[in-house]
Amino acid sequence: MQMLQLLLAGTVGAALVKLVDNVIQFLLNRAAKKSDRKADKADADKAQDCDIAELSQQVKTLLERVGRTEKGQQVILHDRIKFLARAYIAAGEVNFYDYNDLKEMHETYRELGGKNLVRPMDEVSKLKTIYK
Repeated sequence: MQMLQLLLAGTVGAALVKLVDNVIQFLLNRAAKKSDRKADKADADKAQDCDIAELSQQVKTLLERVGRTEKGQQVILHDRIKFLARAYIAAGEVNFYDYNDLKEMHETYRELGGKNLVRPMDEVSKLKTIYK
């Protein structure tokens, strides 16, 4: 009987040692996973910061391009309005539809920040309007 008690005590002792070992392994693995998650989050945050910086630079570049494009459109409209106004003034008359197109160009030109051209537009508005 004593032998049985010793055998059972040894088995229980081994089971307790194994249980403690499993608890320690669980806690170590849990700490390692938590550390890995923190490292992964830090890596993801760093990558996201790089993405945001890259996107900010792309937006800045696009805005600069849009500004240059608008300036180019303004220059082209200025030249075209001046050319057409001179042609209509030289002819002494303007077609109704052409005049409306010219007014629309001038309005867009002004929305883009264009100035001047008020005098030529005033002169064209005083011309004889034809309806063909």
